[in-house]
Amino acid sequence: ESTAVGCTPSYLVLCVLVSTAVGCTPSYLVLCVLVSTAVECTPSYLVLCVLVSTAVGCTPSYLVLCVLVSTAVGCTPSYLVLCVCVGDKLQWFQSQLDSEKTEFTKQDACHIIERYLQRFDGELDQIELVNGIKGRQGRLHGSRETVIKQTVERETALYHGNGFEIPDIINSKHLKTFREWSGDLKKLPNIKMRKFSSRGMDRTGGEEEGTAGGKEEEIAAGEEEEEEGTAAGEEEEEALMEDSDSDTQEDAP
Repeated sequence: ESTAVGCTPSYLVLCVLVSTAVGCTPSYLVLCVLVSTAVECTPSYLVLCVLVSTAVGCTPSYLVLCVLVSTAVGCTPSYLVLCVCVGDKLQWFQSQLDSEKTEFTKQDACHIIERYLQRFDGELDQIELVNGIKGRQGRLHGSRETVIKQTVERETALYHGNGFEIPDIINSKHLKTFREWSGDLKKLPNIKMRKFSSRGMDRTGGEEEGTAGGKEEEIAAGEEEEEEGTAAGEEEEEALMEDSDSDTQEDAP
């Protein structure tokens, strides 16, 4: 096989060992070597692109394109990848907006976020189906599966914690700007973001309960004041009656 692909046997063995370490097939790693030669970069750099692309959820060729474009426009590849990832995320949320609705509530935003957290369910089911084939040795797409689960866990923790950031669809002005966004990465700063949390929804309910509880306390306090006032009035009446009795006794011969 090393003769067929034009490399030394030791180099091919190295590819097999490295491919096992990074969780891909030897042929895929050899392909990376050949592609890296075509795009004039080192194989290790291309393998890094493959791993990073898996982490950010895009294809290796897409990430290599980002690297080339970033070099052309004079910015770092990481910055361009970040812009692309954020842009893809915003486009997903934009596609979930109901065109017939002109206003969205916090509950609507939370429902959209929960759908976003389930966006990999179909892919995970496919990976599980492939790996569940009887007689298959090893686990395919293990690195991809791990990255997906770690990503979902991190996003879920944010959603149930300090808040998951999405475009502000509560504010009508910001919603209009977001609807009109054409996907141009240069206009990302124009889109206002806002954090939404499931815990925030619970806090809203807590505030409502707190308000109701405050009203109950006010009523109870008013009843106590009325009872205290009534008791004080009764004591004053008894004192007046005692004084009148004593005055009557003093006037008697």
